[in-house]
Amino acid sequence: MTLERYETDAVVIGAGVIGLACARALARAGQSVFVLEAGAHWGEGTSSRNSEVIHAGLYYPPESLKARLCISGREFLYDYCEQRDIPHRRTGKWIIATADEQGAVLQGIAGRARDCGVPLEWGITDGFPAPCRM
Repeated sequence: MTLERYETDAVVIGAGVIGLACARALARAGQSVFVLEAGAHWGEGTSSRNSEVIHAGLYYPPESLKARLCISGREFLYDYCEQRDIPHRRTGKWIIATADEQGAVLQGIAGRARDCGVPLEWGITDGFPAPCRM
């Protein structure tokens, strides 16, 4: 058995959305890059189950790293799409209570959404309050 040797500046493990974005950034910075993927094709792992939602960060505490990354990532992604004429929509999101006791949960989500700069519209669905069109 002969072992082959390769030289590279960087190795990215995983050819999903994040791995390929990292590899692209490294390559554009002049680095030679190997991308290693366990699957037969790129994008078959977690990236294949992407919900295609641009997250607003409203489920996380406003000052948490997750919320801050969602908020900055959301704005970056909208700007990126607009600058490159990439089709996208700001469709909003419905969050609906199905029981009276969920009202407090909705109030918490609404508060975090306001703190994250997410516009809200309130509606009533089957007698339950529902923040909608986020």
